[in-house]
Formats: sequence, structure tokens, C-alpha cells
Amino acid sequence: NQEDMAGTLLAFSINVIEGIEFIAGTDMAQNDQLDYLALWRYLGWLLGIDTIEQISTSSIDDDGKAVLLKTSNPARSYSYPNNKSLHLPPIDPCCFHTDSRLWPSKPDEVIVHAETTLDSILNHLLHPDESSKALVHHVLRMGRPAETEQDKDGQPKSFVYKFRTVMCRRFLGCPLADALGLAKTSSYNWLPFIIMTWILLFIMRLYTLAAMKISMARNRMLRFHRKTFEKFYRVWNKGHNKRMCESKKKLQRPS
Repeated sequence: NQEDMAGTLLAFSINVIEGIEFIAGTDMAQNDQLDYLALWRYLGWLLGIDTIEQISTSSIDDDGKAVLLKTSNPARSYSYPNNKSLHLPPIDPCCFHTDSRLWPSKPDEVIVHAETTLDSILNHLLHPDESSKALVHHVLRMGRPAETEQDKDGQPKSFVYKFRTVMCRRFLGCPLADALGLAKTSSYNWLPFIIMTWILLFIMRLYTLAAMKISMARNRMLRFHRKTFEKFYRVWNKGHNKRMCESKKKLQRPS
């Protein structure tokens, strides 16, 4: 549905911006944020997320409220018992209105709109439950062999598991980490992992700030990452084609 798609879009747009700002310890330039949101808004439109442009100019009343919606989703029209119809405007989480009567119509309002829309979706759709906890602990163990040995706190002794746990707490914050059942990291046993994550985040901050503030460093990083992605794609595509050919041969073999 539109809300799920909008939440996914925001996870790749405003959430990425917030993550960069968290690591860098400073705000991104407003123009960079707006450009990035505009790019993802276009991608969202390609994926089928309704936009405010689908509201005709005659559908905006004197109070600046949308009263008519052209949408591909008829479920967004609600009929009251008195036969009065309400046409819900699209979520359009990265939108920018050219009409000053509507919100958001200013650059800073666009960013706030994206942030508050993501917060709203997270608050009423993504409350941690038992399945969320199981998923988080599975991801923390991903790539590691099954481990039954535990420490005195009942947590796996795996170095990778503990390192990921501390890093998650740093990014998620204690309230959400506690709700997801992540281990408490206040005992002295966790001190080495706390120090290592602090060092890693410090290096990440230097790297991010260099990309944001130093044009020469940014250009070098862009070239490096572009070459890395191109190499990864070539290797992955070659392996994928090989696997697909092998699967096709297996299917063609007589049983």
C-alpha cells in the first residue's frame, strides 16, 4: 500500500541523511538534502507512490486543503454515512509545493515533512514485538556458525555478535535497543567493544567530514567507490550468469 511504500522510500532517503548527519556530527548542506530527497521522490513516483501533482488545481479550497484526488488507488476515497466523500491527499513524503498556501512549500519545511512522516510511520507501524526481537538477534548472528556457548549474562560469547550489539545501541539509542531485547552494555565486560566502536565511528566521522568539506577528497572517494561498485557488479554479474546457466542445465536434464 501507499504507506508501506512511503516508509520504504523514506528509509532510503531522509533516513540516510539522518544517518550521515549522525556519523558526521553536523548537518548536511540544505541544498544537498533537497537534491537527494528530490531524486528519491522521482524514484518513488516511478515505483507507484502517489504525488501531490495528481491533485488538480481546482481541488484546493480557500483553506489550502485538498478536496479532490486523482489516484490509482480507489481505496483512498472514504465515504461518510451522510454520503459525503473524503478524498485523502497522497502521503508524498518528499514533496515540495509551489503553492505557498500548502505545506511544505519552503525548503526547510520539505525536510521537516520527510522527517515527521517517517517518525509517524515508525511510531504506529513498527512497534517492536517478539518477531522483531527474533529478527534482530538473527541478524546480529548472521554469517556466524551456530553458537551455544554463552557468557554469565546469557549472551553469546561471539566477538562479532557483541561488537554488532554495541554498534546497534549507538545508532538506535537505549530505549529502542531495550525494546528489541539487545543486551545491556554497561558492565566492564563490554568495555573493549565500546572502545572499538568508538574508534570505528571516529574514523567514519573523519571520512564523512572529508567527503563533505574537502572537494579533492570527495572526488577521490567518488572515483574509488565508482570503481569498486563497477568491479563488484562485473564479478556479481559473471557469477550470476554462471549460476543461472547451471540451473537451466539442471532443469533441462531428463529425470
